[in-house]
Amino acid sequence: MEKILYLDCFSGISGDMFLGTVVDLGASLEKIEASLKELPLPDFNLESEQVSYNGITGTSIHVRVPKENAHRHLKDILKLADEGPFNDNVIDNIHSLFHNLAQAEAKVHGTSPEKVHFHEVGALDSIIDIFGSAIGLDLLNINKIYSSPVHLGTGFIECEHGKIPVPAPATLELLSYKNVPVYSQGIQSELCTPTGASILSSLADGFGPYPEMNIIKTGYGAGKKQLEQPNLLRGILGTEVISNNSDKDLNNNSKEKLIHENCDRVFVLQANIDDMNPEFYTYLMEQAFEYGALDVFFTPTQMKKQRPGTLIEILSPPDKVNQLRELMLKGTTTLGVRSSLMERVKLTRHQDEVTTSLGKAVIKKGIKDGKVYNWAPEFESVKSLAAKHGLPIKEAYQIVCSEYQPNPNIP
Repeated sequence: MEKILYLDCFSGISGDMFLGTVVDLGASLEKIEASLKELPLPDFNLESEQVSYNGITGTSIHVRVPKENAHRHLKDILKLADEGPFNDNVIDNIHSLFHNLAQAEAKVHGTSPEKVHFHEVGALDSIIDIFGSAIGLDLLNINKIYSSPVHLGTGFIECEHGKIPVPAPATLELLSYKNVPVYSQGIQSELCTPTGASILSSLADGFGPYPEMNIIKTGYGAGKKQLEQPNLLRGILGTEVISNNSDKDLNNNSKEKLIHENCDRVFVLQANIDDMNPEFYTYLMEQAFEYGALDVFFTPTQMKKQRPGTLIEILSPPDKVNQLRELMLKGTTTLGVRSSLMERVKLTRHQDEVTTSLGKAVIKKGIKDGKVYNWAPEFESVKSLAAKHGLPIKEAYQIVCSEYQPNPNIP
C-alpha cells in the first residue's frame, strides 16, 4: 500500500523546514548525517532542536558549517549526488530539485542552467538541506507527495543582488512549473524560499485540500523566524484509501485520481451588472472559457433602485484567477470583482462507449470511492444517433438509457 505525505504550507516552506518535517515524522537524523558525511564536503554537523510556536512543538534543524565563499555550478552539485552513497531514488530526486533550481535561476538572470552560479542554494547548508531531505524521504518510503496551497508572505528581502520583493523571482518561476496554487495574507516575511518552491515543483504529485488517506503520523518542521502565526510546516504521513476490491482492477493513474482528484480548491469570481449591453455576455462567456474558466453563470437578479441586473459568476482554477479577474474588469461595466476561495468535492469523470440498437453511444459516469454515483448518455453522441435514424432526440435518449445496463461499480 502506497505511503502518502501531505504538506500543509500554512506558513510557507523552506529547505530546513522540510528537512525538519521529515525528521519529525521519523526519518533518522543520524542516518541522514552519516550518509552526508561520506560526501567530499567541508566538516559539518547536524543538530535537531524541539521548539514551540503557539503551543505546537516542531523540529528545528541546525546545520553547523564552516564559512566558505564557494559558488557552485549545477554540474558540481550533481557530481556530488552521483558519486555519493545514494540509491537511484535519492539521486533522481536531487537531480530533479537542482535542475529545476538551475532552470529558474537561469530564466531570472538571463543565462543558461549550466552557467548559473548558485549563491544561497549552492551554499553548503542549503546543499545539506536538499540532499538531507531527499535521503529522509527515502528513509520514510514515501510514494506520493501532495501539498496545500502555499502561503508566500510579502515585503522585501536582501540577497546577493540587493533588495528584491517577496516572493523572490526564482521562487515564482519554480512555482509556475506545476501551476502551484498560492496566496498571501500580508505577513511581512519570505515564507516560501526558492529551495521550498523547488521541493514542491520537483516532488509534489498534486495540490489541494487533504487527499483521502489513513493518517499514520503528523510532524512539524520549524522555521527560524518569529511570525505572528506558528512558523511551522506540517507534514501528515498516511496510506492510500482503497474503498473496495473494485479498485484493484484500476491502473495506478486511475487509483491516484480516486484518491486525490475528488477534491480541490477553486475561486469563485462575482460581479453584479445592471448597465451592460446584453449582447456582450455571450462574448464574455466565450472568452472566459478560452482563458481557462471551469464554468460561467449568468443569473438574473434585482439590484438597487429596483433595476433588473445580472450576477456574473466565473469558476476559476487558482492559476487562472488573475487572468479571469482582469477579463471581468476589462470586459464588463463592473467597477469591482469579488473573489472567494472554495473547496470543491467532485466526482471522477469516466466515459464508456456502449453498443445499442441505434449504434454506438457514449455514457458519461461520475465515480467516487470506486462506485458510480451517476451516469447519463453524452448529448452529442445521442444527437448523432437521432439524426442518423430520423428520431426525436428525446426518443433516442430514452432508447439508449433503456438498453444500457449500468454497473454500480467501476467496470
